Amino acid sequence: MERLPAQVAERLVLPVIAAPMFLVSSPQMVMEGCKAGIIGSVPLLNARTVGYFG
Repeated sequence: MERLPAQVAERLVLPVIAAPMFLVSSPQMVMEGCKAGIIGSVPLLNARTVGYFG
């Protein structure tokens, strides 16, 4: 298992991650999670085009 970079790990109180969910996760959901202080991600299969991440 990879460790989080120190600059990320030292800011976490609890290691909370918004797990990627196929067809439900979105860049907006990830941004809102980050604003709330958690880590978020989007599954690659959600990206139908490269523009999805723009």
